[in-house]
Amino acid sequence: MMKYLTLMFIVFCAIFAHGQNQMRFEQIKTDSFEKSWVSDIVQDELGFIWLGTQNGLYRYDGYDLKPFKNVPYKKQSLPGNWARNLQVNSDGTFWISSYGGGLAIFDPRKQVFDSLVFPEDAYGTFISATVSYLDKGLLMVSDKGVFRGHSNESEFEQIPLELTTQIGNIGATSLIKSRDSLYFVSDQISSVSLPNKTMAVSSVGDRQVLFSTRETLIFVNDLHQIDSIPAPDQFHNISNEINGNIYLASEKAIYSFNFENLSFQLVGNTDFGNEKIQVLFVDNEENLWAGTDKGFYKGKITSNFLSATSVDRRVRSMVYADSTLFMVGEFGFLLKKTNENEKHLVDDQVFISVAKIDNEIWLGSRYGNIVVADIYGNRLREIELAPDGEKGMAVVSLVEDQQ
Repeated sequence: MMKYLTLMFIVFCAIFAHGQNQMRFEQIKTDSFEKSWVSDIVQDELGFIWLGTQNGLYRYDGYDLKPFKNVPYKKQSLPGNWARNLQVNSDGTFWISSYGGGLAIFDPRKQVFDSLVFPEDAYGTFISATVSYLDKGLLMVSDKGVFRGHSNESEFEQIPLELTTQIGNIGATSLIKSRDSLYFVSDQISSVSLPNKTMAVSSVGDRQVLFSTRETLIFVNDLHQIDSIPAPDQFHNISNEINGNIYLASEKAIYSFNFENLSFQLVGNTDFGNEKIQVLFVDNEENLWAGTDKGFYKGKITSNFLSATSVDRRVRSMVYADSTLFMVGEFGFLLKKTNENEKHLVDDQVFISVAKIDNEIWLGSRYGNIVVADIYGNRLREIELAPDGEKGMAVVSLVEDQQ
């Protein structure tokens, strides 16, 4: 048994060394979910994830995807099966923009849809996006143009702008991107020119984030001020903001961006084969979800372990902390940091257990004593456990309790 465990540790050490955390995506597959284009993802007040897809609206509860589809003979069903855009309101209801079915408001608690009846020749039925502003104000983009009005009214005012699907919010102000201009819509309409042609627009707190084809991230705040910083890639998608962080997707990679220090971090690859990301969404627990033109995925942070470097040692025990692997065995005590050579620190004893306690490394020896080192491997002190110099008591395990 001991030989088996020793061998297991040797094999494990050959693949174990922590590098940069990597995002891996797992496809959500259920019997009820048809593989289709995912247009939008939101989360309701109860924590359920909702998908707007080309084949209906779906609710994900962590186990299954429940479909909501258009039923021709049912008045309060989804008005059109392509749920193009989902807008969550403060009262927990959704605005659902559909292609071919117009605009509807959905109550997830009652699970009923109430369609807004518009004159088709005036507003169209192919609604690509909606966004709320001010008190019950609604901005709507359809195949007939850009309109604004109130959710409790059936008549909307057309805004004389070219067609666009790129709209968002800054506080109580809605934004519309049209060509190389950004329009601010509240009681009045104003605009600013954008410095570069942009690829996408998304609301983030009190600023508006735009992606540039010239590898620049552009910020526009509620005072209509524009700022920009260099970006490491050309981004096509951006998530919502949670706790000062967003995710951005290029053709080949996923990055996170922190607003406090204005820094980018590469977190993974967009390994979706021939599928293209259509939407990124971060839920309240900071899980990243991705919708593609063929499916639905959940992102998970995994550790990128070393495979090219091995530790040719008979390792009896090990612990990983602070980007360092601490190992003990017949050879004594050594540590190995990511992408660095191992450092042999204590070789005058045989250790069979190791634990990290606070900022110290505790090493249990075969002969009944504990050597305490710092995280750099410097010996700090020694604790004798064996009575009267007895050498038969081995420290086989070290565990820190709550005290």
